[in-house]
Amino acid sequence: MESKPGKVVSIFSNNKAQMENLRKILDQDGIRDLPLVVMPIAGEFRTGKSFLLSYLLRYLRDKDFGDDTEALVGFDHKHTSKPVTQGITVWDQPLIVEVPKDDGSKKKILVVLMDSQGLLCAKDNKQSTCVFALTTMISSYMVFNIMKQ
Repeated sequence: MESKPGKVVSIFSNNKAQMENLRKILDQDGIRDLPLVVMPIAGEFRTGKSFLLSYLLRYLRDKDFGDDTEALVGFDHKHTSKPVTQGITVWDQPLIVEVPKDDGSKKKILVVLMDSQGLLCAKDNKQSTCVFALTTMISSYMVFNIMKQ
């Protein structure tokens, strides 16, 4: 599958689901039958979740973390005290990864990287709680990012 530039798309915002955006990613020829791994990073707001996801995206897409001179693109992250991510977002291009099987051969899986707004955001604590619950329920694995602990 040819690598295309991607973008972040929303699948949940303002307490409303936009499942059609997720369906467009998952229902493509060549990937719809692959095993799916949904990998979100959750945690308090302004703790680097989007930044870490951008690094994971670079690695999964390029098989390399790159160097400090390359601009880090992917999930929106900024040096500010205000939250950046609202709701739940995913990368819109399929990330197909080969993983080892027990017999030594490899199988392909589809990885969906998921970003979510931070917990304990005073602006909308009700939505951040709902976002965390949804993210937890649909994830295959959960990375919980804790800073300064």
